[in-house]
Amino acid sequence: MTEVTFLQAGILEAGQTCPCCQDIIEAGQAIGRCNRCGHVQHAECWEQAGRCCSYECADAAIPPEERGAVDMRISLDDVSRTEPLPVPSCMAQPQFAGKRKTSRLAIVALILAICGTVAFGFPGFAAVVLGIIAAGTIIGRGKRKGAWIAALAIVIGALDIVGWSAFLVVKYLMPVSGRRAEIPTGPIGGDQIEAADLENVPPHIRRALQANVLLSCRSGLAASQGSGVVLGHRDGAVLIITNKHVINAGGKTSGTIDVTFADAIRATASVKWLAPEGVDIAVLLCPLLHAPPAHVGVRIAPKLSIGETVFAVGNPIGLGWSYSRGVVSAIRKQNYSGGLLQIIQTQTPLNPGNSGGGLYDSTGALVGINTLKTGLPTEGIGFAISVSELVAMLEKQAGLAIEKIHGGGLDNHMDKEQ
Repeated sequence: MTEVTFLQAGILEAGQTCPCCQDIIEAGQAIGRCNRCGHVQHAECWEQAGRCCSYECADAAIPPEERGAVDMRISLDDVSRTEPLPVPSCMAQPQFAGKRKTSRLAIVALILAICGTVAFGFPGFAAVVLGIIAAGTIIGRGKRKGAWIAALAIVIGALDIVGWSAFLVVKYLMPVSGRRAEIPTGPIGGDQIEAADLENVPPHIRRALQANVLLSCRSGLAASQGSGVVLGHRDGAVLIITNKHVINAGGKTSGTIDVTFADAIRATASVKWLAPEGVDIAVLLCPLLHAPPAHVGVRIAPKLSIGETVFAVGNPIGLGWSYSRGVVSAIRKQNYSGGLLQIIQTQTPLNPGNSGGGLYDSTGALVGINTLKTGLPTEGIGFAISVSELVAMLEKQAGLAIEKIHGGGLDNHMDKEQ
């Protein structure tokens, strides 16, 4: 079978492209039809090529040993004539007509961050969260501007959080034992007692003032403040009596208890003993970091009588070492889990901060621990827990050696029983 049939181009062949010379075949021209693939090309091209130049036959007609890698080269002219492909619609940046508006969320975040510099808690944290959301929206969508506002809000908000955290750590968590500190002040300054202020004070009042301590208690973020009385010292420690509710900051007695003495030395105390349920009394143990402070004795006889003069020493509303005077209004009883407790009613002025402080007779002997007011809008009604009836409990359960006073002050008729 011959590979080609020569003939003249007719209507069917006219108009086709010669696969060899790429010219149009015209009617009447001598052509050759490949008997293998059926393509036609000029007879002259067939004779010159010696084979069919169609795509189907061209590769098969080349002997295997003559086949090689196709040399494809791209010139600079080819590169210059290229055109970039269009960007897919999903990757195209949106084009917005007109001017972009500033992100309101970024502005709100900045306002909260600024408020957080003076307000503790929520504003700083909220500013950081809203700033991050605003920055993500601005960068991701591009519909708004104000990325720098969002970034500034995040920075200021973060500084708010760090600053307030440092403040809380310094104020509530740093140890204060052994440091000399200023007495916490109330609305009126000048509340720290000075040695010169005690020079002309009667001895029984001076001793009560020197035995008073300021208690500052913390448990987490909760805090409370009150008074205490030094009952004595032994084995390098000071024994202090106060109210349980004074050291129950946030309802817990497991917090830190800072004690400030009359000479402004500060130390950290621990709870040595808590009275039975229903008795608002606690005893603290504090390391002795300076000269032994003054202490007071407890009057156990004779019993108090209505109308007898008494005075109170404490730290009302943070005004340390304050003295107030009054009389015994009544002697009352209160039930507790172990029996009856004697309560002294007095019209001696007592205010928040006096709790845990001492109530003394006219000779300076301790007769009660100031504990509460009625809670009603009344004046001249305060209460103190009688200490004389607690002596046996303090000695037996708390292990205290109480200085007992019989019918007189510390300068008269004092018996020290170990």
